[in-house]
Amino acid sequence: EGVAFDQHLHNDEVRSSIQICSTPLLYGPISDFAIGAANGLTTNCDAMVWMVEQQRLLTAGVNGIDGCELWVSEGFESSTQLLLDINPNGDAAPGQFLGLTSVQTSEGERVFFDADDGVNGRELWVSDATLNGTKRVADSGATLSLTSSSKLVQWGQGVVLKTANDALYWSDGNT
Repeated sequence: EGVAFDQHLHNDEVRSSIQICSTPLLYGPISDFAIGAANGLTTNCDAMVWMVEQQRLLTAGVNGIDGCELWVSEGFESSTQLLLDINPNGDAAPGQFLGLTSVQTSEGERVFFDADDGVNGRELWVSDATLNGTKRVADSGATLSLTSSSKLVQWGQGVVLKTANDALYWSDGNT
């Protein structure tokens, strides 16, 4: 017979047991972008947003080859990849002025951000986390130039944007 209150649980003192099964939470690196070649996220190249509907992370990142560009990840290391090299000759710096903003539009979840393609300067872009669904937003073909004083707010299944010349535009990524 076990000795009571000796601060040890003896077999004859166990009346019942319970087993708890669980799945560990996901943790660990999502990406180093380029091991040993770059830091991944750097000053002015660190904007990111989690797309709830798509279950994807969009982020600005550096891999030491393509400059600061747009990356996509499903939240684990082997899924992280360059989504689009917006500026093949330099840094697109997605989200540098406006960040990355996820919006539920009539077409589904879209992320709005600013980027510089190296040709038209810093402009409004939109992405659905696919290569074909990532594009520059224009007004009848005209660029929507942005500066560090530009603003973007979510409104009416889209965004309202204040451009470099203080004009206000609404867009859902298509209109």
